[in-house]
Amino acid sequence: YARSKVVENVITKANEENRKFRVVIVDSRPKFEGKALGKRLVDKGIDCTYILLNGLSYVMKEVTKVMIGASAILANGAVLSRVG
Repeated sequence: YARSKVVENVITKANEENRKFRVVIVDSRPKFEGKALGKRLVDKGIDCTYILLNGLSYVMKEVTKVMIGASAILANGAVLSRVG
């Protein structure tokens, strides 16, 4: 969802290790940050699909792992992200 430098680095590293996978980038208005992430990943030769948040339910049956960047991790272990 949107953009996370840590998630981007993990995906890039997996690609460098020749792991086989496809990325589904989920994005939303108003910033559309996922477009830039998608372009960077495609430029690195990574197979990507770009969808908006409201189309997520249509691709979830194909998803095996989910990575979401965190805005903050609290002392009690709670993780905060823009998606909730």
